[in-house]
Amino acid sequence: MRYLILYVLIFALILEGCTSISVVKEKQDDTAKKEIIPEEALVKPPVVVAEKEPGEYQPQGGSSIPNPYSEANQPSPGGVVSQLGWRVQLFNTDKKVEADDFEKQAVEKLGMKIYNEYEPPYYKIRVGNCETPEEAEKLLEKVKENGYKNAWIVQCRILIE
Repeated sequence: MRYLILYVLIFALILEGCTSISVVKEKQDDTAKKEIIPEEALVKPPVVVAEKEPGEYQPQGGSSIPNPYSEANQPSPGGVVSQLGWRVQLFNTDKKVEADDFEKQAVEKLGMKIYNEYEPPYYKIRVGNCETPEEAEKLLEKVKENGYKNAWIVQCRILIE
C-alpha cells in the first residue's frame, strides 16, 4: 500500500512538471543568473488582419493577389490592359504535366494563343480574349469544330492590347 501511494505521488509530480511550461531567460550580466518566467507572463504577438483593398484578395499569409473579377481596368507593362471578359475553356486538371501536354496539343490543333491558368487546385486551359459573349459563342463554335466537344465559355480577366 505504501508503494502504491509512493508511485501515485511520483507520477503526480512528474505529470505536474510536464504540464507547466516555463521559459528560462539568461541575464546578460557577469553572474549569469537564470530567471524563470511563467508562460502566462510571456507576451504573445498580436494577430494582424490586413484590410482588403477593392479588387484584391488577401489570403491569411498577408500577400496580395489581384482579384480576377475586379471591375477596374489594370494597365500592365507594354500597353496591355486587363478587363473582365470571356474565354473558352478547353480542359481543366489538378495535374501540371497533364495541363502542359494538353496546352501543347491545343496550340498545334488550333493555332491560337492558349492560356494555361492556375487557380488552386486546378490548371485551366483556355483560349481567346473575347470582350462580348457573342464573340465567345463564335469562338466556342470554332473550337468545337476542331474536336473540343466538351469546351465551354467562362467569364474571367482577359488581356486587351
